Amino acid sequence: MPKLLPRQYAKILLKLTTEKSSKDLDLAIIEYLNFLKNERAFSKLDHIKKEFIDLAKEKEGIKMLEVISAFDIDKKNLERLAKQFGDKVEITQRQDKSLLGGVIVKTRNKIFDASLKTQLKKIKQSI
Repeated sequence: MPKLLPRQYAKILLKLTTEKSSKDLDLAIIEYLNFLKNERAFSKLDHIKKEFIDLAKEKEGIKMLEVISAFDIDKKNLERLAKQFGDKVEITQRQDKSLLGGVIVKTRNKIFDASLKTQLKKIKQSI
């Protein structure tokens, strides 16, 4: 049997735990842990946890954004950027000095690259 990806394991856990009472939730988690044991997937537990949290946020309508920039972006500009993606947005920010300027915004399935580094590469390719 092929092994599942952490996101697939997380989807299973989300289905098992959604709208359960305390008692049923405890049983579902025990069942899930036994499943992971049989799958020999305990080594993926940290990745499964991250994917589970992401899935739960998605289910709540929260969009996850990763903002990468050469310099820190102030809170006001981050909020303006977040509004472009909806009302419920959670942003993680990181710096990459190699971008020179501009910003890259990553969502679950899209990348918006407005970095100076990429713009310079495009100009170089067109010359």
